[in-house]
Order: sequence, then C-alpha cells, then structure tokens
Amino acid sequence: MPASKLETPPKDDAEVQYASELFANFDLNAVAKLWLIFLALYFPMMTVLPLNIDAERMAVSQNFSIWIGQGRWASYLFSTYLLPPPVIPYFSLALFGLVSACAYYLLLDACRLPLTGREFIGFSIFSGFPIWSFLLEFPTNSALAGIALLLCSVSVYLLSIYVSSSQKFKFICCLFQIVTLTFSIGVYQTFVFVYLTMVLAVALLNPHFSDRSRLFYFLAQASMVMIVSVILYYAMQKVSLWYFNFETAYIGSFFRLDLLLSEPLMVAKRTISELFAIYTGASRIFGTAITCVSFIMLLAIVRVLLERSPLEILLFAGLLLAPFGMAVVAGGALPHRALIGVPTAVWAAAMVATRFHSAPLRLSAIIAVAILGFQSSALLSQYQAERLFVAEFDRSTAAQIYSRIAAISDVQVDQAVDFYGQLSGPKVYPVGQSSTASASFFSWDNGNPWRMLDYMSLLGYAHLKLISNSERERMKPIFETMPSWPSSGSVRKLGSVVLIKLSNVPGYYEQ
Repeated sequence: MPASKLETPPKDDAEVQYASELFANFDLNAVAKLWLIFLALYFPMMTVLPLNIDAERMAVSQNFSIWIGQGRWASYLFSTYLLPPPVIPYFSLALFGLVSACAYYLLLDACRLPLTGREFIGFSIFSGFPIWSFLLEFPTNSALAGIALLLCSVSVYLLSIYVSSSQKFKFICCLFQIVTLTFSIGVYQTFVFVYLTMVLAVALLNPHFSDRSRLFYFLAQASMVMIVSVILYYAMQKVSLWYFNFETAYIGSFFRLDLLLSEPLMVAKRTISELFAIYTGASRIFGTAITCVSFIMLLAIVRVLLERSPLEILLFAGLLLAPFGMAVVAGGALPHRALIGVPTAVWAAAMVATRFHSAPLRLSAIIAVAILGFQSSALLSQYQAERLFVAEFDRSTAAQIYSRIAAISDVQVDQAVDFYGQLSGPKVYPVGQSSTASASFFSWDNGNPWRMLDYMSLLGYAHLKLISNSERERMKPIFETMPSWPSSGSVRKLGSVVLIKLSNVPGYYEQ
C-alpha cells in the first residue's frame, strides 16, 4: 500500500472494524482453555504453597511504598488501591494465569494468527517457560506481573491496528498505547523490553506487515510510543521518589552505564554468553538442561534464513536480542527473573518454526514445542520440590532456635536477640541459577536478621526484637568466640540480649 494511503486512511476502516469485532466476539471459551493449560503447567505450585522469600516482609509490614524505592510506582498504586498481595500466592498465581491467557489471546490477534492446536501448545512457552517461574516465585510479583503483561499486550494490539485506523481513532489509540505501556513499565521496568519483543514478534508474524511501508510505519510508531512511555514513567518515578522521600540506590544498582561505556566489549561478551546459554536451555541457567529450546531455535533460524527476506532476518535477530536490553544496561549481569521478554521471544521463534513449508520439519517443530511444554512443567515441579524441602528445613530451624531461646530466657515478654551468620537449606534438586527455590530464610541476603525475625514472627514465635546496629557492633567480638549452630553454646544470653550464632561467616553482619 502506498505511503500516502497510510497517512490518510479511509474512514471505513477494516482494521478498526476488526478491532471492534475482536472485543465484541472475545472468545471466553478459548481463554478458559488457555487458563487450564496454565493451571496444568503450574499445578505443583498451585497445590502446595510454602511461604516464599519477600512474602514475610509484606505480611508483617503491608507497606506497599517499598515499591517506590524500587522504581515501581504502578505496583504501589495497584497494590494499594486495587490488589493487595496475599501472603499465600494461590490467588496471585491463578490470576497471573488468567490475565496471561488474555494477553496471549490479544497477542495472537495482533499477529493475525488463528487459535489452533499449534497456538494452544505454544501457550505453554508463552506463560510456562521457566524464566517466568524465577519471577513468580516472589508471590508479591505474581498478580502485578500478570496485569503488566496484559497491559503490554493491549498496547501492542492497539499498535497493530493503528497503522490503518482513521485520524480520529488514531489519537485515542495512540493515547491508550502510551498509557497502558507506561503503567506496564511502572509495574516492572523490564516490561519495556517485553513490549519491544512483542512488537518485533508482530512485525515478523503478521502478514499485514509484508508491505514494507506499513512495516516501517508500524516500527516508527512503536518507537515513538516506547520513548514517550519511558519518559512518562521516569517523570512519574521522580515525582513518586520526591513525594515519599525515597532514595534511588536500589534502582541505580541495576544501571551500570559507566561499565557499558568503559568496557563495552566485556558487557557485550557477558550478554551474548547469557543469551546463548538461555536460548540453548543450558543447565547452568535452568538447573537442568531443556534441550528442546535449542532445537526450536535452530529450526526457526534455518527457516528464517531459507524462506524469509533479509529484512525479516534482521527482525528475527532483533527479536532474539530485545529481551536482553536490560542486561546490556546493567553491565551484562542481571537476575534472570528480569529477562521476562525471553518467553515471548522463544514463543515467536516457535511460531516461525512451526510454519515451515517442509511438512517433516513443521511436524518436528510442533513436537518439539509440545515436549518443551512438558520439560517446562517438569522443571517447575523440580523447583517446587526443592522449595518444599527448604520450607521444612526453615520451619524446623525456627522451632529449634526458639526452643533454645526459651530455655535461657522468658519469651512471654519482649526479648532482645541478635543473629550472626547464616544457615543454608538442603540442596536436593538443582534449581535455576538466579532462582530462590533453594533459598532459606536463614541464608537469603547473606543471613539477614530482620528477614529471619519476620519469618519467625509469622510462625507465631513472638516477643523477639532485634537490637540496634550500634549494639550489634559491640556484640561482634563475643560472637567470634562462640561455637556455631547447632553446637551447645551457639545460643547464649549476654546481659539482656540472646545471641544466636548460625555460622562462622559473618555475612550480613559485616554489611
């Protein structure tokens, strides 16, 4: 279609009509089926739900302004006025599955892909690829991440119909794109790269954009929406930090532009190493290798090289790189739970591979996608099994520590305590490199005493109070002379303070 027609589309607009028909005929049955797939994938996490890292803090304080200090002002708004996160994540996880099914439905329509068996199987990658579990194991993130994912898909869907919409509809459409993406980024900053990944997936898969003029217009509009949304996000964040009087240290720790500028080759090498390991399903990333990822990626690359144009090859390369934008900004090192654009990129690659012109290769790709769904579910089960072992270790440890305290002190009144060192839980099953599945409340943050005490308080072990930081400095020489847990003497009373030495490594004590 000529560029002039793109600039002044007819009022009787097929794309706008398509949008209205989509929302009028929204297939609830299809969304329900997708949700059932999600529940099947996450069944291990839905049935037995041990208390996870960070849940203890939110349960004790219910102070949602903590999100402001992490650059997530939209998370604060949603948590305060819409959806306070529960301690036990069943509802949050189920809600994430429901809204991710809706997000997937919209993304398919943005790509103009039918919802056939192939796409149903593909949903196991979109919502079940193990990268998601690294984020969802923090229950305070689950529902909010789902909302952000849906807002991202809404923005991309509106973008997909923007190209041919009427001038009146363009303004409303553009405004909603910016608002939804801004709030999505406000929930979690890396959703800007989820948006970019979705945009490139639509550009690659939607036959509507085989026309280059439409494609370039689409990409230019996407760039404008992304830039404006990031600026608005930043402005809202500055206002929030000022209003709540928060520092930016937490956010700043993830932005290593100094490292990127001083050692760009090192940052590039780190990022490429992580990219290659994730797209090949390496065991060092996921704990156990998921080999079908590399097979799907290989088939997708072969198909793009053999059957697609040079421009589409560039789009595919951009699609694979897009989720790692935050890793580049962070100096090449980032927790894998931040790479949440990866599941969309792998899904898009799977959709490319399952559309091979060669029937044997197409069938091979479909089988590989199905197997990857099973492998993902198996990994989720493995991670959950490790959580259960660690949860039992934490409950037992808390009970034993409290029993030792009660033996030397009156726990019916407030008792000052201090912890030194950390205890690691059992390592029965391998878990993801940056997963908290094997993280004990007595080891996370190098043995954070506030976290330990909040956890014990949730279990009902009351009247324990931490001493001040100044008092802790005076206790260090005493701790160094004590034996470590569980030896006799590892819990002792010094004046009015009970000292608990968990290990010889100071850990948090030296921070």
